[in-house]
Amino acid sequence: MMMIWITHNDVRLQVWKHLRFLFKFSCVAFAILNIAESKGQLLRTQSSWLSSEDNDESSNVQIASTARNMAIKRTNAPKPVTTAKPVSSKPISTPPAKPVATMPVAPTLGYNVLFRDDFTGSALNTSTWSIGNWVLGRTQLGNTPVVNGGIARLTYDTYGFKGTEIYTNRLFSRGTYGLEMEGRLRLNRPLPSGLVAAFFTYVYNSSTAAADEIDIEILTKQVNTGVNGTKVMFTTWNDFTTNCNLPYKWTTNPFISGLNMSDWHSFVIQWVPGKTSWFIDGALAANTTQAQPEADSPIRFNFWAPKSTWTDAYDSSFQPATSTSSNVRYYYDVDYVEVRQLTRPI
Repeated sequence: MMMIWITHNDVRLQVWKHLRFLFKFSCVAFAILNIAESKGQLLRTQSSWLSSEDNDESSNVQIASTARNMAIKRTNAPKPVTTAKPVSSKPISTPPAKPVATMPVAPTLGYNVLFRDDFTGSALNTSTWSIGNWVLGRTQLGNTPVVNGGIARLTYDTYGFKGTEIYTNRLFSRGTYGLEMEGRLRLNRPLPSGLVAAFFTYVYNSSTAAADEIDIEILTKQVNTGVNGTKVMFTTWNDFTTNCNLPYKWTTNPFISGLNMSDWHSFVIQWVPGKTSWFIDGALAANTTQAQPEADSPIRFNFWAPKSTWTDAYDSSFQPATSTSSNVRYYYDVDYVEVRQLTRPI
């Protein structure tokens, strides 16, 4: 019996030893598991940190990339266009240009100069000009212009009511595209009312007893009554005989603001197929398509006194002097005349 007990005790001892070993092992294993779990949490945390850092770095890269792209877009984007402020619709007051002595009214049209006289001699060139000597209105024409200092001075004498007309020996054709005739003119004022200073074309056809004509006429009666300007008469005539109406005659008498005939002014007749226009110092003064002349014509200037039948020009207070001693001479000046053949349509 004793041996069995010992044996049993030994067995129990062995069992106890095994249990204690298992217990110790379990504790160690539990501790190891706790440590492993803690380390796993730490690794997961570090992994989360790393992932977060990676995400942050990726975000930073994305932000930097976006910033660069925006900068590139700003750099490559078209610069804003500065738009000019709208121009005021109010008229701008511009001082009138001074007349230019030798500049054609329309230098861009294209032309050939056919004729020009600057009156540089001491007398009228009779190879170029002729002097009219007939009666016109109340005037006996026949005075010879005074040429001096580059000016031809047409005269009017009150004794005998003697005036002046000159005309070119050459006839000028309108041609294919047209003709321009320019004269630079002034009046020596004061002048009495009742005189006419003209720059014009005129030709008479004896076979048809009809005339063609284009006129610029300055009436001293209108000059003397004008305020800050004067009227100028513009007229066209085609196959005119005695009928002073359309289609044989067209006329207009506009007021030209600021026109002082004591100063030099450039007058141009522009005669083109189907139309006549008049310019003063380069500005259009009048035009018409009515009563258009066709015939070749000389260029003319005259200074005369009309009869009472022309009421716009006539002045009853202007009467002849009764003696040579009481004669008064008046002047109408021409600086130059030029005729241009247009070489292309206007």
